[in-house]
Amino acid sequence: MSEISNFKDLGIEEDEFAIDFVDEEGGAGRIDLFFRTDVAAEIFRAACERAGLSQEEYLRRLFFP
Repeated sequence: MSEISNFKDLGIEEDEFAIDFVDEEGGAGRIDLFFRTDVAAEIFRAACERAGLSQEEYLRRLFFP
């Protein structure tokens, strides 16, 4: 498993994605990620695959190390 890289290090610019942190019942939460370009989505998908993680797990490790 490789290390987790932030979006900038992956080459994804701030204007290419949006992130929404959603609180759910019982204190749980989820991270909703929206890509504005297909290229950014593919870069992120490939990073998750290299790390051996789902997109949700990758985001959790990125934001809550």
